[in-house]
Amino acid sequence: MPQLAAGSAARLTPPAKLANRSPQGDDFMSAHSPFTPEDRTAIETTAAAALAIANGSKDWEQYCEIFYAPDAILLLPHLEPVVGRPAIVDFIKEAFPGLTSFDLRTAHLEGSGDLAYVRGTYHLEMTTPDGPVADHGKYVSIWKRQNDGSWKNSLYMSNPNLPAA
Repeated sequence: MPQLAAGSAARLTPPAKLANRSPQGDDFMSAHSPFTPEDRTAIETTAAAALAIANGSKDWEQYCEIFYAPDAILLLPHLEPVVGRPAIVDFIKEAFPGLTSFDLRTAHLEGSGDLAYVRGTYHLEMTTPDGPVADHGKYVSIWKRQNDGSWKNSLYMSNPNLPAA
């Protein structure tokens, strides 16, 4: 560890300034686009398009292509993380074969630059061999602006409001 000469003062960069610097020392926050009302609308429109598929054709490949980033991660209760769009497609096909209704309600959407987060509630219904099942709870998701300018869900975490079975 470097020694300071007696009487010399160390010059430290405040953590807030470090958070906005790239490893090269550039101020990367100024290089990113601001989060705009159009970005908010793009996220809301993307989610609505994906929900239309979930409640309609149930084409899970198309749903995931629209909704999730290629490297997206699902963090769901009592499960290991589901990592990557192909694994998410497989998970949805296996976990929700009898899905009859799926709804996401946004309570809060906030963004800065190329990142945004959404907090809200979900409700789903499905038919199983044992009869109908309903679930509702809350979620948080992180969205990233993609290279093509679109917004995709990069991290989705949820947990149910229902008591454990």
